[in-house]
Amino acid sequence: MEIKAGNFRFTFPYPLVLLLLAIAALWQFAFLKNGLQWDIQDAMLPWRYFAGENLKNGMFPLWNPYQQFGYPFYADLQYTNWNPEVWIIGNLGGYTLYTLFFLIIFYVWMAGYGMYRLALFFNGNKQISFFVACCYMLSGCMISHLQQFVVIIGLAWIPFVCWQFFEFIENLKWKNAVGFSVFFYLLMVSGYQALAFMLVHFFLAVIVYKLFLWRKEKKKIISFLIKGSVVALFCGVLVAPVIIATMQSADYVGRLKSGVSLGEAQLSPFSPQSLVSLLSPAISAKAGWLSTDFTCTNIFFGFIAFFLFIFSLFQKKNVLQKIILGFIFIFLLASFGNYTPVRKILFDFVPLMNLFRIPGLFRIVVLLLILMFISISLPAIQELKRKMKLIFSVSVCLYGGLSVFSYVLAKKSGFAFSNNETDVFTAVHSASVWELVFYQSVFFSFISIIGLIFKTGNNDVLRWRVISVVSVFSLIAGVQFNIYINAAAESDPAALCNWIKEQPKGFPLPANSGIAKCESYIEKNYRVYRNVGNFVKQAQKNDFSSFRFNAADRLADSFPEIQNQLYNYPIAYLSDSVVTKEKYKNFKLDTEFETDSFRDKEYGWFSFPKEKRMLSFFDNGISPEKKSGLKKNESDSVTCSKFFPNEMEFSVSNKNKVIFNLQQSEFKGWKITDNGNPVTEIYKNAGLCMSFI
Repeated sequence: MEIKAGNFRFTFPYPLVLLLLAIAALWQFAFLKNGLQWDIQDAMLPWRYFAGENLKNGMFPLWNPYQQFGYPFYADLQYTNWNPEVWIIGNLGGYTLYTLFFLIIFYVWMAGYGMYRLALFFNGNKQISFFVACCYMLSGCMISHLQQFVVIIGLAWIPFVCWQFFEFIENLKWKNAVGFSVFFYLLMVSGYQALAFMLVHFFLAVIVYKLFLWRKEKKKIISFLIKGSVVALFCGVLVAPVIIATMQSADYVGRLKSGVSLGEAQLSPFSPQSLVSLLSPAISAKAGWLSTDFTCTNIFFGFIAFFLFIFSLFQKKNVLQKIILGFIFIFLLASFGNYTPVRKILFDFVPLMNLFRIPGLFRIVVLLLILMFISISLPAIQELKRKMKLIFSVSVCLYGGLSVFSYVLAKKSGFAFSNNETDVFTAVHSASVWELVFYQSVFFSFISIIGLIFKTGNNDVLRWRVISVVSVFSLIAGVQFNIYINAAAESDPAALCNWIKEQPKGFPLPANSGIAKCESYIEKNYRVYRNVGNFVKQAQKNDFSSFRFNAADRLADSFPEIQNQLYNYPIAYLSDSVVTKEKYKNFKLDTEFETDSFRDKEYGWFSFPKEKRMLSFFDNGISPEKKSGLKKNESDSVTCSKFFPNEMEFSVSNKNKVIFNLQQSEFKGWKITDNGNPVTEIYKNAGLCMSFI
């Protein structure tokens, strides 16, 4: 892009333009106007904050003691701490809501810049590459997943991975081998790993094609095999911490050991009816008839780009384009979930495809491949002037007709935006889907008319500028029609930041009265619903994570009475009352009396004295000798003197043999000592740690 004034010429760098567009499209966050909602605020923020607190205090975030009775924080692949972002920000001051705003803008910008470089590799035309980058950076996939931070990070890095892959496969240079390894590492340790699993199969198909082309060039084949082996080894070394962490926790987390079930793998598809978002992103914001999660309803990448893709399908194609089209077709059908058999076939027969949920994520790779296809096709597209006139003419008619149709439907329920006293956030949530479609269609009709007027004769350079400008306006509009549903909250970000500042720093000792049941902070100014314990530094009941121990799930699903009973106990406590596994299968609290009771099918009711003696629930077998002589005295006590995520210290005073219960999940990474002597016999208290003292 050039700006001329007399003899002065200024070349505006496209990467900077992409950054400015990211800021403009997400101005609610760039200018600190709105807070965040859903997972990014009440899951990602607490976890990143906790990681930052560890690093600021000179500790690696190995263990989180505040959620699901403690779990190995380092092994959570959703929000892994093995990426540079966590280490840099954690050591520079930690995470706040404002940090998330910066990171959102940064990763959206990186997505655009990565797509720009990938498209530039295919066509060498900066204007076309800029157009393609905008279509990716401001797409429906980006805005619909804005609350799922790992997906946004994945969207940012997959164009870089593809760019370096194609550079390497074309030139076989070491710098591209290293570049591919680094970006693949960033994708694996910070993004959504399922995106990498999908790309691996596409890469293998391209490699097979290249090896076929090189079948008579042994030097190239040998060079590729040597450098490719080094790349595989280097990638393995870089992602080794993630692999090791996964192996160490696989026995405790079912989905890591055996993958997900087919039913889970079919959840949240990109339903076929969601294809309407290709032309109308506003529909995806609120239409319940799309029959899927709202994060999986949008694939809008600009109506101009969509029509250009349709035109390019009728051009002559090379082998790479045919491979790309093949994967577009397969992955699009897979994204439909159980609407087609393709997802099940991939799940049953293709490696890595049984390890993730949300088939709607396939559409992200579909979008990437479509834009790669466009990048290859556009420089060779014939009669661009005539085609653009046709595109703008069709768009005027299409969106003009949709304006009338949606106006008639919206008028029946009234127009929320006609109320001058209603703020934008409330109006968006109150408006019917057809009201939003009406505003979108009117705007798209207007910019299509502008494009039709300024089709710029025979000058292709000016024509591409018009195409880019019209596309950018349509894409930003698509973002804004969805942002208040998908990401932006009504809350004031400053209020949450100030509240976080007031919370304890470091790692204070836990409360003695019992595990703190941190309730959700659902006030308008906060919008933090879960995982609050990471801020207040107390164990909590209301937690959330997709990384869950089998024992924690079993306790919550099968024995909620026992779970609630344990929440009434402090982090560490002494007991002499034993409930064995055979009996606690039928454990129920006696709500009619002030006693702790459980019921056994064979023996009936068992009750404990009114002082509410604390119980131990044994998972594994216990010999009669171990149970004999247990007696807790009133003077017995347990005091916590150190409570760091990676190290805890308790002082126990007891006259007789008792059971020491630590309400942290049993994990093979724990090392327990008694006065410096290793404790070898560690039992499970409903999945938690306990030993005899």
